[in-house]
Amino acid sequence: MVSGAPDWVPEWLLLTPEAAAGIAALFLVLIIILDVYASGDAIPNNTPRELLLKLAKWKSSRRYLPITGAFTPFVIGAVVGHFFHPWDAVGPLGVDFPGLGAVLGIALVLAIMTWILDPRIDGRKWVVPLAVLGLVAGVVLWPVGA
Repeated sequence: MVSGAPDWVPEWLLLTPEAAAGIAALFLVLIIILDVYASGDAIPNNTPRELLLKLAKWKSSRRYLPITGAFTPFVIGAVVGHFFHPWDAVGPLGVDFPGLGAVLGIALVLAIMTWILDPRIDGRKWVVPLAVLGLVAGVVLWPVGA
């Protein structure tokens, strides 16, 4: 068992950092190839970046589901910050911290706040600031090894 991994995680799910980096690089290359390939046809909104932008602009019209798609750019930024940060750490301030839970909680709060405040998430107005905020949260709250 890898040190630091919870007991409930099966052994076959544990990856070395090199294997995880290889898998992440493979998925990134596949997404880029798909994006370039899909950009060449006449079908609108079929590239990964167009679909993510459309999802980021989504707003629930249901009163019982008061959220927006604001969590999409935030969570993408947090995942990037999680894997690509400037230092190695086991968590903020050297203590164990439930970083993924904190990041997802912040994303949910942002999705609810943007629904309540209705900031008109139109295009790139909110997508980039939310992604940057997610990047910072991923680096600070959820570094690799935490």
